[in-house]
Amino acid sequence: KNGKFWLFGGFACQGYNLPRKDLDDLWMYDPIANNWTWMAGDSIPCEAPNWGSKGVTAATNKPGARWPYTNWTDNNGDLWFYGGGTHTCGSASNIYMADLWKCDISGTNPLWTWISGSSATNELSQPGTQCVPSISNFPGGSFEQRSEWKDDCGNFWMMGGKDKQYLWKYKPGTNEWVWVSGSLN
Repeated sequence: KNGKFWLFGGFACQGYNLPRKDLDDLWMYDPIANNWTWMAGDSIPCEAPNWGSKGVTAATNKPGARWPYTNWTDNNGDLWFYGGGTHTCGSASNIYMADLWKCDISGTNPLWTWISGSSATNELSQPGTQCVPSISNFPGGSFEQRSEWKDDCGNFWMMGGKDKQYLWKYKPGTNEWVWVSGSLN
């Protein structure tokens, strides 16, 4: 937005075979000033999400620490994130999320809204009927979706993910997911 580059979360390794530290920090890079600014999130790793209520923006909402999630920018310049992986700190097991978040970056302090999906971990897909949009539909918990795009109508598309072979479309204007094709879980 406004020529700035935004970066959310990820993980930091402290060395080979040492624990990863999952992060939930939001940074903005200004290429003209050539500097990074920490905009939101925690300064300590492994922070849990605070979903709040679906569709309600609040200063206390946050998606929590996660990495390879799907992301888009909508027509207003807001940031959107789906799913991703995380762990419970001290555990080597992966947890996959199935929640959709919007981050309004228009003000001084970015504000998060949990939009759809589930707050449960490792949730299975809720596909409904193929090619039929619904606010009850959502992809299952996943991470590493490497193909995502926004079409000319402002809809978000997401293909695949770790061990996933599917194509989904999200319609921000109606808050509906559409399972387009592929196997689900």
